Amino acid sequence: MEVAALKTFEVDFLSENSERIYETKEHITLGISPFTSKYSKDYIDKLITWANENFANITVLLAGKESVNILEGLGVPELKAGRKVRKELNRQKRFCEESLIKNNCDPNCIYTFSDFEDNNVYQNLYQEASICFDNDPYFKESCLKMSEQAMKSKARNMGVSEDIITKEKIEYAAKYVLAELPFFLNAAPIFNVKETILSYHTDWELGEKINNNEFDLKLSDTQGYITLKDMGE
Repeated sequence: MEVAALKTFEVDFLSENSERIYETKEHITLGISPFTSKYSKDYIDKLITWANENFANITVLLAGKESVNILEGLGVPELKAGRKVRKELNRQKRFCEESLIKNNCDPNCIYTFSDFEDNNVYQNLYQEASICFDNDPYFKESCLKMSEQAMKSKARNMGVSEDIITKEKIEYAAKYVLAELPFFLNAAPIFNVKETILSYHTDWELGEKINNNEFDLKLSDTQGYITLKDMGE
């Protein structure tokens, strides 16, 4: 993958099409992960400021209610897990709103996965991913690998033994991965924009496999993906 060094962040493109969409500078989707210490108030502000300087339009994408599954899999009771997720998402949303307002951007451009439960495009993509999950063992294995990584990372943060992470809990938590996939596959019509580039702070192995046509899922021509490395780190 080609790498371009820019102000504030180093940008790594998933594909040539990702670079093409990036170069239009029209729309970026900023993916912000829950329960990740990286996404502090200062980092979120840095991210949004950079995006505002480089793109005409911004959408901020936070996790949805499926984050609860990860916590429940680590032994957090359902009601407590729900409260913790709402608190975390509210915290991140507040940081995003403050930065968007400071940068003279629309603070209403913040969404969660769950906001699109009734969106036909989102639902069709989610069903497509779910069918692939049920019928393609290799795809399922890749999703479960992501789910297990997320659970182990959170377990370390919570001081919980990884020994409690079972195959059943990993599969339950994988609903988070499936809920996120539509925004990787084809977010443009979900957000009602022509094209978009999804950004995140790390490579996405599952996304690279999709881009390499290893599954019966296709990345739209209107969708790109980049990883952003903070040049200040």
